[in-house]
Amino acid sequence: MTAQVQGESGSGAPPTGDGPVTPQRPPKRQVVLVVALALVTVLVLVLVGTVVFGRGEPDPAGETAGGPNALVGDDYVLFEDAEAGFRLQHPKTWVPIARPQGDMRLQLGAGDGSSLRVRVSELEGEVDASNIEELRAVTSGIVGTPDPNVEKQFLTEDSYSVNGMPGYYYVYRVRDKQSGLEAVNAHYFLFQGRKLNMLLFQSLSADDFERRAPEFDRVLATFESDPAPEAD
Repeated sequence: MTAQVQGESGSGAPPTGDGPVTPQRPPKRQVVLVVALALVTVLVLVLVGTVVFGRGEPDPAGETAGGPNALVGDDYVLFEDAEAGFRLQHPKTWVPIARPQGDMRLQLGAGDGSSLRVRVSELEGEVDASNIEELRAVTSGIVGTPDPNVEKQFLTEDSYSVNGMPGYYYVYRVRDKQSGLEAVNAHYFLFQGRKLNMLLFQSLSADDFERRAPEFDRVLATFESDPAPEAD
């Protein structure tokens, strides 16, 4: 998935994006420790939402608002979450399938079982391009944590940058052992200072994922996140 985003192919090096740099940052090891601990607290929530084999029905309470300018196409609308501080554009045919709850800020269904889920968590330490490499093991651990009910096959893993936010992405197949149902996930971890944005694009077959990939790329390229408020 490469449309309108910046990434390093297989280099493993941290992105050279415009991640925020905050003076008087705690020592790097301390930052990594507090961020790792914070990521562990969302691990269970991420795993719970990793495999969703339902098409879902629209939630009328989760309507999106059309943006006034700079839409990527007439068939797209702007979604903005002022509380979590992010915005993105998505096709008009994608509809909310659940209400926001906790750090799960957005769940959209594309109508064929494909979906997008966005989580936003606030961290205790700053993350930017200077220390992002030390978080690779943490994000890899989150998506790679064994689940006795789910089989995973990883296809792609790399560093990534979207609109100045450094991070990592993973593409992998998942299979529910009990039902036999399968899905393909593209999972992005994007850091904006003390914020972690997690975007999970999912399709219920490899063919659907390949067909949806350009659309997923287009949505991802519109994702923007505001920095977390300064700590008191």
